[in-house]
Amino acid sequence: MTLEAWHWWVLSLLFVVFAAVVRGRLLLWMTLGSALIGTILWFQPEFSLTNQLLLFGLVIGACIAIAQWFAPEPADEADPGDKEGASSQVAPDERILSPYEVGRYVGRVVVLQKPIVNGFGEVELDGHTWRIRGEDTPAGRQVEIVGMDGIHRNLLIVEPVEDEDEADASPAD
Repeated sequence: MTLEAWHWWVLSLLFVVFAAVVRGRLLLWMTLGSALIGTILWFQPEFSLTNQLLLFGLVIGACIAIAQWFAPEPADEADPGDKEGASSQVAPDERILSPYEVGRYVGRVVVLQKPIVNGFGEVELDGHTWRIRGEDTPAGRQVEIVGMDGIHRNLLIVEPVEDEDEADASPAD
C-alpha cells in the first residue's frame, strides 16, 4: 500500500474540520503533520510509507512539545482553594468546566440554605453559587450532589439525603 500526496492533503482537510468541531489542539498538529507529509510527497514521490508514518509521528510530537514549551499556563488551573486565583474570579456560568472540575463535587453532601422549589434551587460551594436540580426540598435539609447537567456543566443534580430519624421511622419491606 502506498499513500500519495493527495491522500495526506485530504487527511489534512479532515483534521481541520474535526479541529473546528472539537476544538482540539492535537488535531491542529495532526493537520500540520499531514500537510507537511503531503508536500514532501509532492516533491519526493518515492518517499516510503514507513518514512511517511515515522515523519508524521515525529512532526506531531515536535509540535506538541514546542506548543507545551511556549504555551502560557491556563488561567483556570489555579489552586481551587486559592480565593485570589483566576478560577475563583470567574462565575461558574461564565466558563465551560471540565468534567473533572464538576466531578470533584459529585458525592459531596451539602446543607441547603434555600429550598429547592419546582425542581430548581441554588447552593453555595467554594464561594460560588451553583444552580441545582432535584426534587423539591426545604431549606436546612442535606442533599448529595450526584451529577451535573447543562451545556456549560453549570447545573448540579442533587438528591435529598435521608435523615437517620426518617430511616428509622420508615417501614422495612
